[in-house]
Amino acid sequence: MIAMRKAVAIVIAALSLGLVCPAQEITPGKQVDLGLSVDWAGWNIGAEAPEDAGGYYAWGEVEEKEVYTIETYKFCNGSYNTLTKYCVDEAWGQKDGRTRLEPEDDVASVKWGDGWRMPTREEMNELFEKCTWIGCRYNNMAGYRIVGPNGNSIFLPCAGDKYDRKRYVYDRNGVYWTASIDHIDPQNASGMYMHSTAKYKNQALLRDFGHTVRAVHDK
Repeated sequence: MIAMRKAVAIVIAALSLGLVCPAQEITPGKQVDLGLSVDWAGWNIGAEAPEDAGGYYAWGEVEEKEVYTIETYKFCNGSYNTLTKYCVDEAWGQKDGRTRLEPEDDVASVKWGDGWRMPTREEMNELFEKCTWIGCRYNNMAGYRIVGPNGNSIFLPCAGDKYDRKRYVYDRNGVYWTASIDHIDPQNASGMYMHSTAKYKNQALLRDFGHTVRAVHDK
């Protein structure tokens, strides 16, 4: 337990002492070409600047809410094994074979329109594998500056997440949805998790939690 507390303290300290990212190092604009298969948004859904958290959304929901639990989740009947949509295994609910959010359940498509949507798992993986990630603070917010193959860059803030009525690990960790369900258990969706010293792709994230969304746009 003591070792775990020390590890947490080290992570927090690393964030508070992170490199400062000057404003000129972030490519301006809502739609940023990083030299990838899709363009990435310059800020989160619900935000007005790269460092803002923006909104927190359960997977497949398009509005924020006061309480994020499985009992309030839109696509189930109150438990993880009663899924009503996006289910590929009868053990978890009504099997429909859907593995990717439809436009009406994609918060980026609903909020921004004009070709914007949530990234697929493969597009998020491309952001991991083809870009350089630099932990830093931008306008006093912890996160990562992500530099594309063409030199353009975006900033992903460590905006934390929401469960029940509370927001957790704000300015410490970041959790971002993709539009893809988890390839093993449909109670989960695939997403990305990051903190000051590491980042993880293809994370299985419970669908009822409130996470942030960074949109993409086809070229």
